[in-house]
Amino acid sequence: MKNPLSFLLLSILLFASASNVSARNFISFSENSIATHDTEAVAAPSGAHLRLNEVNIRAVRHFEKQFHSSVEKWYKLDDGLVAVFYNHAVNNRVYYDEQGRFLFTVKNYEEKDMPADVRTMIRNRYLGYIINLVTEIISDDRTIYQVHLKDRHSVKTVQVWDKQMTLTEDYLNAEL
Repeated sequence: MKNPLSFLLLSILLFASASNVSARNFISFSENSIATHDTEAVAAPSGAHLRLNEVNIRAVRHFEKQFHSSVEKWYKLDDGLVAVFYNHAVNNRVYYDEQGRFLFTVKNYEEKDMPADVRTMIRNRYLGYIINLVTEIISDDRTIYQVHLKDRHSVKTVQVWDKQMTLTEDYLNAEL
């Protein structure tokens, strides 16, 4: 494929649609948006975690080289593996296919942990909104930020990548 974003989204869609990621967790993908849907995005995948000797060695080697965490938990998905760990109160998930090849990383964190340029871009456009959650999706060649905003009247989800911002969800705030 000539468009790297199309390739990334298609590969993530194929992986997510065949695994517990789409059924249990929080990621759904389309060509133009990545949306988070689970209210408890930091929950671990269902099922018992794997022992290290049950995990594909290729995935373990990549994980140790890239993330240097000794407290991760590995889980089996229908079509691969996910390693879950915390780093400075940031929830991290690293996804691998069945052969142990790295697919992408998902991080969930608060506004204070956002990159300053992304925060400034959103703050300038959405004055008066509170940033509830940031979901960062990282592949080998692209980082996408999914930012959940809220004010008295509406709840919005904004997607940022390559210094472009797109409104992907816009709902009335029905808090009582």
